[in-house]
Order: sequence, then C-alpha cells, then structure tokens
Amino acid sequence: MKTIRKEHRRIKPFMVILIELLILAVVIVLPRFIPSKIADIYCRNIFPTVSVAGNIFTGIFQISLTENLIVTGAPMLFLLIIAFTVIVLIKCFGRGVGRFVYDVMKKVLVIAIIGGIIFQLMHGMNYQRTPVRKLMRFDNDDYSIEAYEEALHWAYVNMLDARRRLGEDFLGTAHLSEGFEMNVIHANYLVDELSEDYDLGLSQNFVRAKPVSMSKYWSLTQIVGMYDPFLGEANINTGYLDVTDFPHTLCHELAHAKGFASETDCNIIAALACTRSARADFRYAGFLYIYQDLFSVLYRNAVYNGGELPSFLDASQLAPVYRDLKAAGEYWEMISHMFMSDEIAEVSENANDTFLRANGEKGTVTYNVPEDIYVDYYMTYIKGASNA
Repeated sequence: MKTIRKEHRRIKPFMVILIELLILAVVIVLPRFIPSKIADIYCRNIFPTVSVAGNIFTGIFQISLTENLIVTGAPMLFLLIIAFTVIVLIKCFGRGVGRFVYDVMKKVLVIAIIGGIIFQLMHGMNYQRTPVRKLMRFDNDDYSIEAYEEALHWAYVNMLDARRRLGEDFLGTAHLSEGFEMNVIHANYLVDELSEDYDLGLSQNFVRAKPVSMSKYWSLTQIVGMYDPFLGEANINTGYLDVTDFPHTLCHELAHAKGFASETDCNIIAALACTRSARADFRYAGFLYIYQDLFSVLYRNAVYNGGELPSFLDASQLAPVYRDLKAAGEYWEMISHMFMSDEIAEVSENANDTFLRANGEKGTVTYNVPEDIYVDYYMTYIKGASNA
C-alpha cells in the first residue's frame, strides 16, 4: 500500500520565544486579577501544603541557604554571562550564532517561567488575600485624639513594665533573653497562636528562620530581614541583635513565610504577636513598636494643632528605652560610614520599592502601619474585653 508522507510543520524559532514570553507574562500578571475570596481559599488550604517541602528542607540546615546561593551564585552568573558573550562573539565570525542565542533564550525563559510559578505559589498569590485589617474587623478610622492617648498609655505602661524585667549590660543596654534558635521557636509559637485566636489563616508549619553570617555587609542595604519565596526561607540580619527590633523583625519574616505577603499585614502581625508573649524581651519590642507609631500621632498633634503631649510621659522612666535605641543607632551609624553605604542603601530602597509596586503594592510606604489600627486593636480587644 502506498502512503503519502506528510511533512511536519516546524514552529519558527521566533514563535517559540513569543509563546514562552506570553506564558511568562501570564504567570506574572494573572494572580493580580484573582479575587480575594479565591486567594483566601488558596492561602488557607493549599499554601501550607505547597510550602511544607521548603520549610522541611531548609529546616535541616542551620546556615542560610539563600545567603550561600547568593554568595556562590553571583560569581557563577557573572562567569556565565562572560562565557555567553565570548561564544557569541566567536560565532559571529562563523556560523550558528543565531541558533546558539535562540537555544540560550529558550532555556532561560523556561527557567524564568518555572521560577515565576514557584514565586506565585510561595508568595505572589498571598498579596491577593484579605488584609489583616478586615480579618480582625479594624473598620473604625475616626478615633479622637483622646482615644489615641488612651491607646498610647496602654503601650507605654506595658513597654516600661517589660523593659524593667530585662537585665542590662555595663552600658545600661538591654539584650535578648535567649539565643537565636530559641527565639525562632518562640516566634513561631507567637505567630501561630495569634493566627489561631483571630482566625488569620496562617500556615502552622514550623519555619526555621536563619541568621545571615555576612550581616555586617548586608546591613549596607538597610534591610534587617528577608523572605526567600523560592526556598521558603526567612533570613534575619544578625549584625546587631537589637532587643528593640529583632523580635519584631523575626515575627515579620515568619508571617511572610507562613502566608502573608503584604508588608503592612506582616508588621501588624509581628507587633501584636510580640505583645502577647510571655517573654519580656518580645513584649518590649512589640509595645515599643506600637508606642512609637502612636506617639508620632500625638507629637504631630502637639506641634501642628496646638495640642499637648500626654502628662503621663516621663523622661526619667523612658531613659532605659533611649539607651537601647541609642545603642542600635550607633550600630547603624557605623554602617553608614562604610564604603558606598549611601549608594547601596539607595539602590536597595529603589529595588525594593519597584518589587513591591510590581506586585500591586504601593511601594515601600506599605511598611508603615496606619496608626488607627493599634487604637482599634486596643479599643476592641483590650479595653473592650476588659469592659465585657
């Protein structure tokens, strides 16, 4: 029997590249159009399963895998770029340069698509979930200045009480009560407990946050914590284990790793989780964070509206807090005198701002928590519970 041989049509190279670019664009853009209800279902029910493999794998190692990949990967990437450039130049004098460039682009785009999918599953989708403000029913943004003062008093008293329970070094500076690993275990417990009590829907997977050994140089970027969505790893700057900030930073990065992407949400979760701790150092950091936010409102009211600062504020009682903040400030002052510190910090700020905007956020301004949220929390869950 005679058959007719049919020639298979080959897709033209530029079409392959175009298709891969379209797929990559869909992977990047599509999650931003997913309704929050669908995102909530994913974040609450699917994300914990998706992220558990990374949490377990990174938890095996004491060192930061992210740091080691960056330290070893950056030079390798630089060498690959040089090798690619040399091969292209050589092939320009012969044949096959087009095919070589096409093969490289095709592979790079496949890797980018896979990386994009991992990023969206481990972090990008979490930007679309219902914000903490709505989950905790923080819907009153019209509080009087007296309400702010009452909430400030709550934060002030608890902050000073926690600070008095901490030991001091010979300079009068307070420090953390436990080592890094115990802090990580405690922070996991605090974030998990807050999520359960207020039904925030965070993953209950244990996340082993990692100290970064090159934190002194990382500090040049002015970044104190980073979540790596590709490994599901929370990385913490340990250049200076600042009792006024470290517990909050640790809980913030764990909130990322457990399912919230918004910087605002993670700051809220971290502050509230710390205030509920049985440990004085964590409570101190949480209440100090809230105190500073609320104090700024009353200070602006005193400066611009002719108001007065609360009478309960006592400089002598705040002196230990000022010493702790001064010690932290001296570390960052030292960093600011390192080579190209200002330039590196500016590049880091711009890159972070661009990253957040690319994910539908309003840039680095999202690190700022609306002050009324803490007033709302106090009125609803602290004062309201006491009255009940």
